[in-house]
Amino acid sequence: MAKQGIVHRLYQFVACTVLLLALPLGVAHANEPVTITIGYYESSGGLGQTGQTMEALIREFMELNPHITVNTTVAPYGAFFQRLPVELAAGVGPDVWLSDGVLIDQYAAQGFALDLTDLIERDLDPAEYFGIEDNRDPEGRVWAFPQGLQSSAFFYNEEMFQAAGIDFPTPDFTYDDLRTVARRLTLDKDGDGITDQYGFRAANHVTEGWFPVLKAFGGGALDENWRNSLFNTPESLAALQLLVDMIHIDGSSPAPGQHGSHFNWFPNGIVAMQFGLYVRTYAANQAPFEYNVTHMPTGPAGKSNPVIVNSWIINSRSSAEKQQAAWEWVKFFAGERAQTVWAELGEAVPINRQVAVNTFIASTEPPAGRMTFIEGLAYSTPLDPNAVWSDWVNAATQALDPAFRGQLSVAQAALDAHQRVQVLLDEFYGGE
Repeated sequence: MAKQGIVHRLYQFVACTVLLLALPLGVAHANEPVTITIGYYESSGGLGQTGQTMEALIREFMELNPHITVNTTVAPYGAFFQRLPVELAAGVGPDVWLSDGVLIDQYAAQGFALDLTDLIERDLDPAEYFGIEDNRDPEGRVWAFPQGLQSSAFFYNEEMFQAAGIDFPTPDFTYDDLRTVARRLTLDKDGDGITDQYGFRAANHVTEGWFPVLKAFGGGALDENWRNSLFNTPESLAALQLLVDMIHIDGSSPAPGQHGSHFNWFPNGIVAMQFGLYVRTYAANQAPFEYNVTHMPTGPAGKSNPVIVNSWIINSRSSAEKQQAAWEWVKFFAGERAQTVWAELGEAVPINRQVAVNTFIASTEPPAGRMTFIEGLAYSTPLDPNAVWSDWVNAATQALDPAFRGQLSVAQAALDAHQRVQVLLDEFYGGE
């Protein structure tokens, strides 16, 4: 009997152990004390309004979850993403961090990102959030959960349009309309032979320059699997030619290097129109003129709205207990309370659909057409964010620069971009 009792207790122990190992992430050790590190980037290293808001939300999270202690690591954008790969490789990276949306696939490919696909399906209703579908990789997996959206819109200076007697752009505005109107809005106001006001910002920039035009013309940067360059297709060449011609044929856009950073051209009143992410509303709201936004122009293949889904990534190499605590933080930030606070900050378009309706759309802050940033998600386009995104974007931008400066034909610059980008893709993916 004693032997049978020992065997019975041993069986119970083994059975319980197996059951615990089979439980979903975090259940086996629920509510046990755990400390996690949250990493995020902020221009003032955590001292600005954004950082103060984030820290306040973290304190609120800890009050709601007294068994979780949070430490933070924060730095300006460049410094944060420069040191993060080193820390992750050394095993001292944060347990969860805020990632630029275009870098997600990079961390997933390196094995640092926890696959969140099953957790999302288990704990959340994806239909209640923006950005999840944009975050899916070509295989349908989700490696990061949305934190805030940067969707695009077409910005225009209302006062410049009114002074020229031109109707404001409408959602059916085309690229042909854009070129025509840009010419009319380009002015030498004092007659000294130097343009004082340009119609449009034709920038050698991925998100707010050539990428949406490539897509709208039926071309693109990379193919649907993000493995092959499309820079030298006829459609892509036509798109790039339009932008370069607006600079060097029409004279309706400044050339690279003129008037300082192209990000300042619109708020400084140098150009009348631009493509812009939501974050550009902050500078535009400080400008001494009235402006608004509408949908991106329509091209031969339709509209393209580049979207960056800044997201939380959970460290795949953290312990299960830390991963579960990190997941609780991600869910907290996606909730109505945190999303409302973040929306009021004006940092991003909220990813919580309910908050988007109750707070973002209802806001009286300019622009009046802010609903465009939500409606445009119907034709949102991820920026081909594969594992070598930064590398191929830099290579393409450098190759296209001589064309935007009028020093090289579009055909030759596009071919150079195609070849440089394809080499990078082949080196990483092995010609998949």
